[in-house]
Amino acid sequence: MLNMFKPQHVLMKQRYARNDQIATALGITVDFQSVKDNTFTLRDRDKTKQVRANEDDILKAIQGIDEGSETWEQVAKRLPAFEGQELE
Repeated sequence: MLNMFKPQHVLMKQRYARNDQIATALGITVDFQSVKDNTFTLRDRDKTKQVRANEDDILKAIQGIDEGSETWEQVAKRLPAFEGQELE
């Protein structure tokens, strides 16, 4: 039996790719940083960009996009961009 270790960033890219294939428009990531500071990552499938914010801001962004009152570009300007996990 072959047991391969894959770094966390590789696993996340594979999950993103799977969700892209099934056309998941937006994805929310809950991670260790979420537990620490109650922030979450929101990812747009088409732009492959991410923002990070608190629960209320993420929910407002999703609602705005869903209702058509806000575009991803507007959300990305309003919320901080997420470039990578904060490491200790």
